[in-house]
This record gives sequence, C-alpha cells and structure tokens, in this order.
Amino acid sequence: MSASFTPEERRLQKLVLAKGDPTGTGVLTGEAAVKIFAESNLPPATLGGIWALADVENNGYLTGRGLLIALRLIGWAQSGDEDPNEMLIKKAGPLAKLPSFSSISESLNPFSPPILPNTAAGRAPQLTPEDRSKFIRLFNTIKPVNGFITGE
Repeated sequence: MSASFTPEERRLQKLVLAKGDPTGTGVLTGEAAVKIFAESNLPPATLGGIWALADVENNGYLTGRGLLIALRLIGWAQSGDEDPNEMLIKKAGPLAKLPSFSSISESLNPFSPPILPNTAAGRAPQLTPEDRSKFIRLFNTIKPVNGFITGE
C-alpha cells in the first residue's frame, strides 16, 4: 500500500507529533491520538476504522507513516467520505481539520484563501511618519544604486 504524501500533510504530521509526542520519540500513543483525533468531530466508529488502517501492525501507537495515513483519512472523512479504505490512503485529499491546529492546517491547505492581516478592507496597516523615517534610514544604509538594492 504505497502512498505519496504532500508537503502540507507532512507539516501537519510534524505539528501533531510536536503536540502529541512532547518527549520526541516519534510515536503518537493511542491515548494522545484519541485526544487529538477527537477534535475532528468524526464518529467513534469512523475513527476506529481509520485507526485500524493506520496502525496496521496493531501496536497501539502510530509512527510517522501511520500518522500520515490517519491524518489523510480524517481529511477524507471530514469531507464526507466516512468509509475509510485503502484506496483513499493512496489519494491526496483535503487536509484534516483539527481545531488545535485550525489556523495552521488552513494555512497549509493550498485550496484555502490566504490569511490576511486583520485590517480594514485587507489593506496593510497605516504607516506612521516615524516608521517611514526608520525604513528610509534602513534602506539608505544598504547604499541603493538608482533606488534599487541588489538581491545578494
């Protein structure tokens, strides 16, 4: 059962492991997974099916690949395919939505709109005269040539 995981899935996996595996063993225990996966709001039977597919050796914990599989299947189940199966493991799908990671997973999802700063009409915040002077001084210390600086 070979699957190729997206960079977004791998980043979410690392974030979940950082929270669920604070000792850095690279393992997400069943106890930690229950707490994190419960945030998906999926029915226990669906999560049980996902766990069975992700923990193929029935160890009671997930390593990196198993966690990637579980997160992918959670994403699929959240999008309406609540019957986890091996075919879905092979297909990249929607990123799992877990509230503890909501802003992170939305920013990782290439299909979600960009996150804009909390400003009026999505514009950049007002630049104060003091900030403007500071930035001009900083720019001039780089010694621009004809108003341009090198990219080096």
